[in-house]
Amino acid sequence: MRAPWGEPGQKGILCLAHLDTVHPVGMLARNPIRRVDGRAFGPGINDMKAGGHAALAAFRALVEAGRTTPCR
Repeated sequence: MRAPWGEPGQKGILCLAHLDTVHPVGMLARNPIRRVDGRAFGPGINDMKAGGHAALAAFRALVEAGRTTPCR
């Protein structure tokens, strides 16, 4: 997704994150990924993937609202 504002050569905003999750061998056997009443539980459920989703949601909300942001 690209912002509809800004000019080439101007400063911009970069959202950068990793999406991998590292846990010890055997973690899934001790704490399996599962859903209970529409909620997810287990290793890696709420980590950088959730942060990446939050950043994308915030960016999308700015674009859809037609808002611009200063890049300093």
